[in-house]
Amino acid sequence: MQRKEWQIIGKDHTSGVYPSLFSRRGLRGGHPMGRILRSHLKNQRGIIQAQLLIQTIIPITSLAMIFALVFHFTAMYKDQYFDWVGGAADFATDAAVMGMEASNVVYLEGVAKEYFKQSLAGMVDGTVNGDTVFSNKPSIPGPIEINRFTAIEPGDSIPAGEAEQYGYLVSLEFPLVRTTLPLLGDVYLTAPMNYYAVATGVEK
Repeated sequence: MQRKEWQIIGKDHTSGVYPSLFSRRGLRGGHPMGRILRSHLKNQRGIIQAQLLIQTIIPITSLAMIFALVFHFTAMYKDQYFDWVGGAADFATDAAVMGMEASNVVYLEGVAKEYFKQSLAGMVDGTVNGDTVFSNKPSIPGPIEINRFTAIEPGDSIPAGEAEQYGYLVSLEFPLVRTTLPLLGDVYLTAPMNYYAVATGVEK
C-alpha cells in the first residue's frame, strides 16, 4: 500500500527515494534542492554580514575623521589662544608696573588684572563681565573664564616650579569646542591655561 505524504518526495540514498526537501536530511543536502537552498542561504547570510560590516565601518570611520579634524584645529587654535593670553598678561604687567619698582606687584594686582581683562577682550573682539570674557569671534565657541590673577613674589610657587622674580600668574579656562547634550544644554571642551608674566619695573 502506497503511503501518502504532503511533502515533496525526493530520492533517499538508502531506500532509493529522495528525503523530503523540508526534512532535516533534505535541508542538509540529501535533496538536490536542499543543497541549492543551503547555498543560497549561506550567500544571503554573507551579504547581510557584509552589509552590517559596511554599516558599522562607515560611521566609525566618519567619527574618527571628525575627531581627527577637531583635534587638529583645536591644537592649532590652542597655540594661538595661548599666545593671546601671554600677550595680554605681559602687557598688563608692564602697564601696571611701568615706572615703578617690581616689588609693587601686590599693591598693583587689581590694576594689572583690569589691564589684563581689557587687553584679552580686545584680542578676542569681546567684552568683559566680571571675571569672564565673552568673545565675538566665531572660532571661540564660549566664554573665557578667568580663574586666577595673582601677584607673584620671588619664592612663590608657580606651575613651572618656584618664581625667581616679581610678576603675575594667570589661570583661566579657554573654550575650544561646544556641543549640546540632552538635559545638559551647551557643554564646552576647554583648555586650562597658566601663564606667568614677569614684572620688569625700575630698579631701586
